[in-house]
Amino acid sequence: VGLVFPVYYFGLPQVVELFLQNMSCKKISYLFIVATRGVPIAGGLRNQLLKYTSDNLSYFQYITMGDNFNLDFWDSSSNGVRLRRNKNSDREVEKIALAVSQRKLAKRFTLVDYLSVMTKYAPRYGYKTYKNTVLGSDTCFEVDVQTCIQCNECINFCPMDNIIRKDTIHWLQADCQLCLACYHCCPVNAIQYKNDFLTTKGKTQYWNY
Repeated sequence: VGLVFPVYYFGLPQVVELFLQNMSCKKISYLFIVATRGVPIAGGLRNQLLKYTSDNLSYFQYITMGDNFNLDFWDSSSNGVRLRRNKNSDREVEKIALAVSQRKLAKRFTLVDYLSVMTKYAPRYGYKTYKNTVLGSDTCFEVDVQTCIQCNECINFCPMDNIIRKDTIHWLQADCQLCLACYHCCPVNAIQYKNDFLTTKGKTQYWNY
């Protein structure tokens, strides 16, 4: 059994955490997890993963890819960085696939995984910020109705089915993980997010193709 998901604020996306809470790992003979991250220093998943998987986690590794979480002072990865990281990650995926096929045992945690106090409580970037400020903040999305072409791409791309169309686009304030898929996939950049200092305004959408 394998899981692949992104790192969120040095922790698990809530939807992944809930999944792990309800998953019985005892009957799984081989469990591998790959976590994607937008910057090489991201991590911090160790405590949560060991809590929910106990001794049943067989293989774990991070993969650094392009950064599409551009809410703070940074922007999405440039095309050059994206292409370079994706090329490197393609090679890493091949190595991981081989290791998994051979049922190898390895947990490749990094230094930041052992700094749990920092990763949980660090102002602005700690996991508490995600849980208390970012998670479920889909009321902070805005749609420029003059720019929107009603293509419904945001509805189709939302992994949580949290967007519907009435007279215009509406977020349901239900299960938003703030993955920003709706913002990045909009072909006319009609969707923006603004929550105090966290904003997509003036930033670059991330396209992986």
